[in-house]
Amino acid sequence: MSVLKKKLIAGGTLLVLGLSAGPGVAASQPVIAAAKAGDVSRLRAILQAKPQAVKSTDPSQSATPLHWAVINGHRQAAFFLLSQGAPVKVSDRTGFTPLHYAAYAGLPAVALALLKRGAKVNAVGGWIRVTPLHLAALRARLVTAAVLLAHGARAAVRDNLSRTPLDYAAGRGHWMFVVLLAGYQR
Repeated sequence: MSVLKKKLIAGGTLLVLGLSAGPGVAASQPVIAAAKAGDVSRLRAILQAKPQAVKSTDPSQSATPLHWAVINGHRQAAFFLLSQGAPVKVSDRTGFTPLHYAAYAGLPAVALALLKRGAKVNAVGGWIRVTPLHLAALRARLVTAAVLLAHGARAAVRDNLSRTPLDYAAGRGHWMFVVLLAGYQR
């Protein structure tokens, strides 16, 4: 196995590891637990009593409630948190923004909502310095990639290993994604 392939596998492992936190974190912060569970009713009650909790972060991951809602695929919770003023440009401990996670998870409507609220489409994060489009390419998230590209995502951005989103897609055999990105290489 090539060194590059080992690094990419390690990078994917780090991304997945960055998505989990110990059970004690959720217990000590109800807003984080509610976001992880996608419990909009509970989020509403918590934020009604303490509106600033929408900007809180968990101590182990530095992830906001919005990060956790997106990471766990809870669209309605993410939309609710956005309606309550959740920050969209903040990075977690791994350097990823909620938009990175929306791209990775393939949540185009959430990605669009984040972009409309000022998320940076070409933000770089993680130890390898990838954009949301890199992560969409990694997972072949075509619709999410189309949203990112329509909002100015640059397909020619290279990560720390000098790979573009097109390289990620081609390396994984995501040929429809390759076709999509081929027209955006500049």
